[in-house]
Amino acid sequence: GQGYYRVGWTSYSDIKAQGPDGTTACTPCGAGILAALTDVDESMGGNDTTKLVAGSSYSCYIEGGWGMVPTGVILSDNTLQFSAVLCDKNTYGVANTTYGLQSTPCKPCQRNLITLQNGSRSYTDCVNPAGFGYSPSGATQCAPGSYAPVGSMQGCVQCPAGRTTASDPTKQIAITDCVVIKGYGIFVGSNPSPAGPWDPSTSGMNDTTKAMLPVLPCPVAYYGLGGALDSKCVKCAVGTSTAGEGSDSALACDSEYQSCCWPAEV
Repeated sequence: GQGYYRVGWTSYSDIKAQGPDGTTACTPCGAGILAALTDVDESMGGNDTTKLVAGSSYSCYIEGGWGMVPTGVILSDNTLQFSAVLCDKNTYGVANTTYGLQSTPCKPCQRNLITLQNGSRSYTDCVNPAGFGYSPSGATQCAPGSYAPVGSMQGCVQCPAGRTTASDPTKQIAITDCVVIKGYGIFVGSNPSPAGPWDPSTSGMNDTTKAMLPVLPCPVAYYGLGGALDSKCVKCAVGTSTAGEGSDSALACDSEYQSCCWPAEV
């Protein structure tokens, strides 16, 4: 839509004589710029406040979440022509209805901050994206091993010890993105299972519970592939062992270590 205004209003019949809808006697506010009845009608003596008209460029307005920019066209009265734009995502416009023809462009959010929809009205609508921690200067992608939910407006949260994340903000959103590091495994010291503390059952656990299970370096004679919320340390084949704790591959299991390093059964 587009609004119009006319400086020094005259009777409707006089305006109609200049065109079928009267707009030829009026000045357009600009594409997308609306107009409101804000001024006293001069043709009525300028005293009747019950019958207002759009009598100046200050009758033109944009609504909250919009911006106004010059088009580059100079009008016959040597004023700039303007148009209205709905502010895109990651920018914000005026907070409330704003009157007058003036340059009020959409403003960008701070570094790496985003908005969740078009037509945002304030810098407070700018939030950190998922996988980015917030700081007063903007947002920064979380380092591997930490995460940040979208819109948290907090710094990155460190994963529990022995866990990490991918270096990908789409996989650094919540604690459930914190997987076990290679060479580590979940450990439940009070596990009643005959398999012992290195092989607790995680059946029936939701992802959040799994992500909060304690994790330790795999002991001698075990190795850990990691990469899952509930990755476990795997026991080396009979007759083989590892040189130390924290082995991350079956290739670390070797018969050369079996006599010196096989741990006591748990």
